[in-house]
Amino acid sequence: MATVGSKVGAVSGTPAGDEELAATLRTLSGPEPIPVDVAAIVERAMAEHPKALASFIPRLVQLMYCEEQAVAQACARALPALTKVTPAKVGKHIATLSDGFIGASDTAKQGTVDTFVGLSAASVAYQKRVIGTLVAALREAELDIMVSWATAMLPTLKGEPYAAARSQVEARLAQMPRQQGQEIARRLGITYRGRPVPG
Repeated sequence: MATVGSKVGAVSGTPAGDEELAATLRTLSGPEPIPVDVAAIVERAMAEHPKALASFIPRLVQLMYCEEQAVAQACARALPALTKVTPAKVGKHIATLSDGFIGASDTAKQGTVDTFVGLSAASVAYQKRVIGTLVAALREAELDIMVSWATAMLPTLKGEPYAAARSQVEARLAQMPRQQGQEIARRLGITYRGRPVPG
């Protein structure tokens, strides 16, 4: 994934007079190597002034795929949180996140699912754009992760996206022993349809 552009000047969303935070955030726009304290930078900005990270969303998307686990985790937490602050700016990166999902690390996959759930909650308009990736996530995830993701997704989705996600979960549950499948279905508020009867 390409490095995000050049240095920026003023940092939008940073309170007047907080030059220290502004200067620290500008390091996110710099070239490689990744600043060693970038995870702390992202965490601090999210805690104090999340709007200040809006200008750096492309960089956060990029860094979520990096090999530095602390950095990837910080970005995977920041992007979903930013869907509540500036969903339109996060939504511009749906295609990039979708394309990067297959083959991504567990951290990046979790960040992508959480981000898409956040966008789905922000506006129904996003749901048709992210449902393909969410269904793929439900299909490929290990059982405990699938249940966790379904628990977050299903209450958020509406209409056809909801039906697609629910259908995928029910298909996974149908392959399980009845008692286990029924228990998970009950927790999710959906139907356990049982194993297909051989023809």
